[in-house]
Amino acid sequence: METNAEYRNYVSILSNLQPTEGRKKYQDPYASDFEKIFVKAQDANVNLGNAKTFLQSLSKAELVTLQKYTSLAEAIDVGALSDEGAYNLLMHDNEKYDFNNDGSIQDGIGKRAPIIPKSMPKDVAIAFIDALNTMDEHDKLMAMTLTFDLSRLASEIQGKQFQPPVMDYSYISTRIDQILNPIPPAFTSEELKLSMKKFKEAFEASYSVPKTNVEDEYNSVVDEFLSELREKGAANFLFELNLKKIETRIDAYKEKLSQEYGDSPEALKEIDKQVNEYKKQLLEQLQNSVDNKHDEIAQIDVQTMIKLIMHFSENKENEPLREILKEFD
Repeated sequence: METNAEYRNYVSILSNLQPTEGRKKYQDPYASDFEKIFVKAQDANVNLGNAKTFLQSLSKAELVTLQKYTSLAEAIDVGALSDEGAYNLLMHDNEKYDFNNDGSIQDGIGKRAPIIPKSMPKDVAIAFIDALNTMDEHDKLMAMTLTFDLSRLASEIQGKQFQPPVMDYSYISTRIDQILNPIPPAFTSEELKLSMKKFKEAFEASYSVPKTNVEDEYNSVVDEFLSELREKGAANFLFELNLKKIETRIDAYKEKLSQEYGDSPEALKEIDKQVNEYKKQLLEQLQNSVDNKHDEIAQIDVQTMIKLIMHFSENKENEPLREILKEFD
């Protein structure tokens, strides 16, 4: 089996994540037969390089077991699999991994977003998993949307190399705040807000935040904002800002579908399909807005954005932030 240190460390952290009851109930009928295949794979020292060859040696019944255990809709066609997709088919859920660094986990012929991205620091990942484990089925599914990464789809549309964001404590905290305090026209239902409040409380209880001087933190935010704006330019900065707005829309849409369809494996597959279609539509609109400068989704009230940044401290001198305005003259 794969033994590189990065992979083993990732698996050791993710192994603490408790599965949802729906997932566990679905896999139970196939679990015993899957474990027999898993042991056989271990004995054969299966790795990325030989996983497809190993799959070709399995019986039709064993391939059906892998199909069912993994929740694949179609029968397994070994010849159509990538090395990553083949290897992950033979792993437990918490052992599947993004080996090719494209931001998604290939599992058989399918792809899915990882619950814990590789870019998440270890201490944050541990706290994130600890928080998830305290939540019920519905709240856990809602909280898992916090690590969904839109930049992967954006990179595909733009034809650029995927550069994952570092999902550190600040990133997760910001995502939570965007959901709890959406900026119009974004909207968050009270039900989703309740789930996020529960997660936030559990996450912050599990994660020890270093104490910093408030004024130094404020100045740091201002400097970072100005530097990022100048480095990226107004167009790219606004594009990325709109990606964050889209994330909020995706969260609300996924919650709506979850309430309509439930959490069965079939329902989750349909939800993923519809969410992916919705994401693609929004990202295409965003890209068109950058190209044409007319689409409504690209319209950002820069003054409102600046006021939000200035709101970090009502009693502090905000003159440095006024430099931002010059970037949009």
